[in-house]
Amino acid sequence: MCILKKPRAFKYAHASTRMIGCANLRFNLWDLAMTFFLNILTLAAVSTAHAAHDPNTCVRFLSPDLSATVQLENQIKDKISERTAKANSAVPVLIRDDGGEPTLLTTGIKKLFTRDIMQFDVDSARNRIAQLAQAWTNSHRKLMTKNIDSKQRGATIEEMRVAIIKIKDRYNKEISEQSRALSEKIHDEYSSGHRSEPNFQEMRNNLLSIYEQMIAELIKRYPLTPAERTKDLQVLLEQPYFFQEAVVKNAQGHYQFEIRQSQAVGVYEPSIGTLVLRLNDKAEQSLLPEQAFVAEFFHGCGTNRSNVASWVALFPMLAQNGTQPFAYNMPGSVGECGIGMNSLRSSQEVGLYINNLAENARETVSNFRLPNGGKANLPNIVVGRSAGSTQGLMAALMNYMAQNHTSIPGADLYFLTSFSDPRTMAMQDENLKEQISRGDIKGIVHDALTHFDDAANGFQHHLEKLKSTQPEILAQFGDDVVFVQGEADQDGQFHDGSGRTAFSNLRDYRDQFAPYGHIYEIEDPLKKYRGKGIIDHFSYDSLEATHFLYSNRPNVTENTRDGFPLEIPEADLPKLRDQSYEVFALKFGMMDYLIDFSPKISAAKKSELQHKRYLLTGSSKPFSYLNWYIKEKLDHKVPQFDDLTLEKIVNDDSIHPSRRSGVPGRVKKVYNYILNEAERVKQLDKQNQPAA
Repeated sequence: MCILKKPRAFKYAHASTRMIGCANLRFNLWDLAMTFFLNILTLAAVSTAHAAHDPNTCVRFLSPDLSATVQLENQIKDKISERTAKANSAVPVLIRDDGGEPTLLTTGIKKLFTRDIMQFDVDSARNRIAQLAQAWTNSHRKLMTKNIDSKQRGATIEEMRVAIIKIKDRYNKEISEQSRALSEKIHDEYSSGHRSEPNFQEMRNNLLSIYEQMIAELIKRYPLTPAERTKDLQVLLEQPYFFQEAVVKNAQGHYQFEIRQSQAVGVYEPSIGTLVLRLNDKAEQSLLPEQAFVAEFFHGCGTNRSNVASWVALFPMLAQNGTQPFAYNMPGSVGECGIGMNSLRSSQEVGLYINNLAENARETVSNFRLPNGGKANLPNIVVGRSAGSTQGLMAALMNYMAQNHTSIPGADLYFLTSFSDPRTMAMQDENLKEQISRGDIKGIVHDALTHFDDAANGFQHHLEKLKSTQPEILAQFGDDVVFVQGEADQDGQFHDGSGRTAFSNLRDYRDQFAPYGHIYEIEDPLKKYRGKGIIDHFSYDSLEATHFLYSNRPNVTENTRDGFPLEIPEADLPKLRDQSYEVFALKFGMMDYLIDFSPKISAAKKSELQHKRYLLTGSSKPFSYLNWYIKEKLDHKVPQFDDLTLEKIVNDDSIHPSRRSGVPGRVKKVYNYILNEAERVKQLDKQNQPAA
């Protein structure tokens, strides 16, 4: 059968700088002409009526009906256009879709990146203090060169240089102490719902005061007349204000903030109605040839940490492990500079929106040059965390239901970490409150939490109805979905005496609603110490197998215990860096699974993915992606590898498939898991085959 293909909706234009300059969302009338033929493939009709609180209509059936999908695309497009009509004006505002006061876009970006902007100012102050210390020393060196003999001059210059360095270090320490206190104060203000712009000027005034105190001390201890100052020093003294505006317009006219220490830039893109975090141009150009996948990251929901900024610190690590990362601000996050909460009210809208973002990100990244002069785009992975994983499952189901329509975009793999079960929203809300009482989270963004709860409940109602009325549909779903679950995930703990765990609950969910889905479990090495007062006071962020499975924290070792008591043996201490490598290895291994084992991926899709794998790895053998990750990424970072290959790891009986054998053991665990999953799915597929 000839499958006609329409142009992608929500598509980005490919700018020369590869900034994500997006073209307008569009609707092609070609779709209407094809609707009659495509509707033959329709599994169910879609009602496009909106009824926000009626579970029968709030979440519409995820149909592959292309005409209904196009209509939905245009509804989202229209809402985005209304919201962003003034986003690039002299006073950029976002029109609130709930009828409230417009949001000043620059204020929204500043609220979203409050901590990073504060760090931006602190780094500016430290840089200026370093320049001042160096210029003051150089001025005295020049003066002493003229007036003191060489022997006496050398000792005097060195003594002065050391003394000025100590002065610089003392003022830098004061900067750290004051900025930390102000950072907590301002962060508490915006997390509690303050709509005004964070008071950055208070911090800047404090930093300027510290700088001026240093100048006064240097003048008193090591005076210089104006004539004795070098030109560099004179400039520093004549231009005491050294802060720059953090949020600026880029070459495309879009407002952005560059987070230098993370090699990332956050850009508000009006055509997609949200802020996208990506690598800056310099990092992108240097790292792109080394990337295997493009990945889109979606955050959790409902707390002051639940926004695109939660991915900032991880960007260098993501990029250095073979991933070209993009992260998006979803509805309800602090700063309100994502797509409006009323713009995505159903799971179909959420799924369609995420899949279009993923497809468009993929189409901006081409690092494979083909023999005919063309280019091939990277394979594509949607990565979710918590609520972002639930939204990712909505996208996966949308992609699955639309599999007969190649015109509807979707990712190759849906990689869902710390999945937020729609059936247990009340329990998760209680767990959030417990984390607040511990001090792990400063506050809840109630509107966002309510919005997600409604959407998740509606999604679950739809799944239950679908399972009841058309069970054959869900029976085949999930082979491109991976759930990655930590045993100690603080959002997934049950305290109802039922005996349920984060693992058992997720297995039950998978078996009911996505039976072909894959669950990868990360065990808690400190489980036996919990509830005994040994580790209960540690932040969840410092432990393995919790909510945040990606981490840029180093491993805790015998020599760097970070407060962990001696009764915990070295083997059980948190190895968060190794855990991140394990999660990356799983991502590579699951892409191998789709090519080498999946019974549900079409032959054409497998051929496409296999070709792209060959272009990267130069191999057509099974597990070529995983082996490439070991050789090209881990071998340079993990001393244990020392030219290890996947074959050597698999055949080495001294390497056990667990965390206790270090990163090689974690890789072996991933390898064994994929083989076991391939067998499980094979048996499941046999059971689901119609009787002869």
